[in-house]
Amino acid sequence: MQDPKEKSQPVSVYDYATDYELCRSVWPFIAATGLPDQSQFVDLASLVRSRMAQLDDALHSWSGITATRSCHDILVETLSWFQDEKADGFGEKLGRGMRCPQPAHEIPSVLMITASLLLTIDVVREFDASRPFSVVVRWPMGKSLREAVAVSFDEYKAPATGPFTSPSSTLKRLNMATLVKSFGYSIRWTDNLKEHLTIKSKQVWIYKHKLLLAALLQTPRNNRTDIIPRPVVEEALDTLNLLFPPGHRKTGKLLKQHSQAFHSLGYCGRRPAATHRPSLQDYPYWGAKLQALLAALDEPPALGVRSMFLRKDKRNLVESVNFWLALLVAVLTVASIVLGVLGVVYAKLSFDVGRESLELTRQQWLLSLAQACAGGEEPQGATQLAGFCSQAT
Repeated sequence: MQDPKEKSQPVSVYDYATDYELCRSVWPFIAATGLPDQSQFVDLASLVRSRMAQLDDALHSWSGITATRSCHDILVETLSWFQDEKADGFGEKLGRGMRCPQPAHEIPSVLMITASLLLTIDVVREFDASRPFSVVVRWPMGKSLREAVAVSFDEYKAPATGPFTSPSSTLKRLNMATLVKSFGYSIRWTDNLKEHLTIKSKQVWIYKHKLLLAALLQTPRNNRTDIIPRPVVEEALDTLNLLFPPGHRKTGKLLKQHSQAFHSLGYCGRRPAATHRPSLQDYPYWGAKLQALLAALDEPPALGVRSMFLRKDKRNLVESVNFWLALLVAVLTVASIVLGVLGVVYAKLSFDVGRESLELTRQQWLLSLAQACAGGEEPQGATQLAGFCSQAT
């Protein structure tokens, strides 16, 4: 029989056997996606543990909490209040729920940490200016979290501008594997949905919790967790399908290099983005960001050997032909220089051989002359032969 004392022990993040169970304690609706590979929950579980650590820091001055209840208990209970409750109404409820004195200045911290985890969006206080508005949701005390998120994304809308003559074929060219391999872009993964597709100096921030987006779309509307506007969730999922197309071999290789497992999730019930949203104007929230990435495809490829090969769309035909012609001329020039040097060396050797051959011919003539003189009756013939032999030795 289980000891009654054990039943009163607070639940900890370490009491969960798998990352999946830990994630379900925060997002119960995630079970609607079935039970994919456990690797899909590694990043989400890591986010939960990180937010738990922040919550523990925020509650360190709340006497009596950590002794009787874990941060996980407090987090799960606080999550159950996020419906249309206004932020300023949480103070009294939070105090009653905690059953202990609480510093008023710590209440907003608990709310922001909890809301940030629930939404996977960084939620801050209304007057917190420490981070740009474009990457956070500011939660005024007089509004519900649902209202604050809706206002934040409405103000964040950045649709693409300009005409697109063949939008469908244009979007089909856009994927992160090409941008990384041929244009020198790099990926920074983020837990913050509002930071998705932020672009700085050829670095692109990508929201990595595709599984959570898919689960949000499969929950009934008006669910208490349906705080992020449905069109935002749909568009975010479509941008991930567009930039990381399922079944694309190079994309799968890229995600494997980055230890991201969401490639196996497929389209998550969505149609291919290039056909479902054939124009950049179909992306009211992230259209401008996609337009900036698409413009990179018209730039010269990043420096390197790969950039010299002819692309499939042949947009770098002139540059590629010029490079290979220049390379051919350079190779021929180097070869001619090498052959010229070898020619000089062989000419010098030939000259030395010719000179030695001429000297040898002279010596043979002198020998023949000395032999001819030695064969005669003149006494000086023997003397000449002896002198020649002494010179030869």
